[in-house]
Amino acid sequence: MSETEEAALGEGCFWRLERALRELGGVIDSRVG
Repeated sequence: MSETEEAALGEGCFWRLERALRELGGVIDSRVG
């Protein structure tokens, strides 16, 4: 695997994780609020 592919893969995983955390935060906000 090339460095570019590794970087793209890592970025994709990070983006997915950030999105999951944001969705989870929204669920918590809706429950508390």
